[in-house]
Amino acid sequence: MSYCIDTNCLIDLERQYPSTVFEGLWNNIYDLIDEGELFSVKDVLNEIKQEHDEFDPVVARWKDLPEFFIESGEDEEDILTEIMNNSDFEVFRNHAPDTGVWADPHIIACAESRSAIVVTNETLHKHPLRKIPYVCDVLSVRYMTLLDMMEHLGWKF
Repeated sequence: MSYCIDTNCLIDLERQYPSTVFEGLWNNIYDLIDEGELFSVKDVLNEIKQEHDEFDPVVARWKDLPEFFIESGEDEEDILTEIMNNSDFEVFRNHAPDTGVWADPHIIACAESRSAIVVTNETLHKHPLRKIPYVCDVLSVRYMTLLDMMEHLGWKF
């Protein structure tokens, strides 16, 4: 099983699970990356760089893993077109930032094209039509939270 991870999870990993305390977790994360089972899209790295300066630990960790962030291909482009043109996703699209990078549709398209699970800490509780899980539900793309992924993989610390 493979996982395409959202920006918020990479930030949460760094902020809530520092490698100085959660060494085993980070070893597992790096093993998944090395096996090609955990990845993200280039726009996630661009979002991180857009929101955080170069000295931020989140930027420092992820900018040195360029192979982790994959480019969109033709399959993703077809799915992106569906997301951007489907009237069911109007609220989702209208939630996009006015300027800068918006990785959310790329994450969903990447996961769908690779039969991967989206890993995001977004939920359907508040403003559900704006969220990744809503689009995933409509497109039948599996998703889970970061903690759910850890449980799904049977990790114990």
